[in-house]
Amino acid sequence: MKKILIFFAMMFVFIALSANSIVSAAGNPLPERDNPIWNIMKNMKNPTDSNCSSLAATELATTLYSGREIEFCLGIAQISEMEKSLDENDIVTNLFKKDDWRNITGLYFEDEEFGKIEFTKPINFMSYDFLTFLSTFTDRFSMDRGEIGLNADIVGGLYGYGAMLTMYGAGNFEDPEILIDGKKDKKGVVSGLTYDPKTKNITFNAAHFTTFKAVESAQKASIKKVEAKKYVKLNGKKRIKIVMSGKDFDSKAKVKIGTKSAHKIKKVNDRKLIAYFKTNELDKLGDAKVYLKVKNPKAKSDKFKKKFTITDIGKNMLKYQIFILP
Repeated sequence: MKKILIFFAMMFVFIALSANSIVSAAGNPLPERDNPIWNIMKNMKNPTDSNCSSLAATELATTLYSGREIEFCLGIAQISEMEKSLDENDIVTNLFKKDDWRNITGLYFEDEEFGKIEFTKPINFMSYDFLTFLSTFTDRFSMDRGEIGLNADIVGGLYGYGAMLTMYGAGNFEDPEILIDGKKDKKGVVSGLTYDPKTKNITFNAAHFTTFKAVESAQKASIKKVEAKKYVKLNGKKRIKIVMSGKDFDSKAKVKIGTKSAHKIKKVNDRKLIAYFKTNELDKLGDAKVYLKVKNPKAKSDKFKKKFTITDIGKNMLKYQIFILP
């Protein structure tokens, strides 16, 4: 897996000059949450805001850091050094083109080989949580073919920021789905999934961030109710139309009666599937008792609860009707 190797500048190196240094302990390059530097930054538009010195002087006037506003502002300005590191690691972003970091809209991070993350709602990067998040980005963010991972626990998983993810060239799929941390998405984290079979790109919305992986859908279909109708076409060919009601039907599903496959399948929606059989093929089954089965791609098959014979059509299990279609 390709990691995004970001060198986050030690943004407060200029401040660590005395025993009263604001740099936090335990190797963390960022000051603690209660440090006055965050009050300075929350009033700045961006890391290189020309008003930094005056804002810092006001904020520090009654603290033990009075008179050290230049050191604070030089340290804050180093945040912009991250742009060079992103460029060196082939990560494209519009973050550094934004003037107001307190209200960034349309933010994206993109690896032109593997994918893109976009945010449709405003984000305030001039805050303790988001800068701490960025300072450990190298350990949090990874991309691979058909996979995007981002550990965003420190910023609440980025809930509510309108995240849209695109996987470039994710692979060949008939009906892709996105696994969440290697498991099926049972909580609806992913929505609005689209797949372009030409570019192999997958785009989807995510309620929050974790590890997303594209795989072929292997959802098992379920048959709850069956109706059958015999008909004769104008050209004299006889057909049997099987209408199945249930759930999770796939457009690429395979339908069989015994060993005989439907010659045509039509998916109405996830809960209704229609299969057409050639009567002369089914007649070959004779009086053998068989199951009606449906199988989604790469999933286990489901069979209707009762076995039947072809002559049973119109008796107990299935409704029967003769009509002519053009």
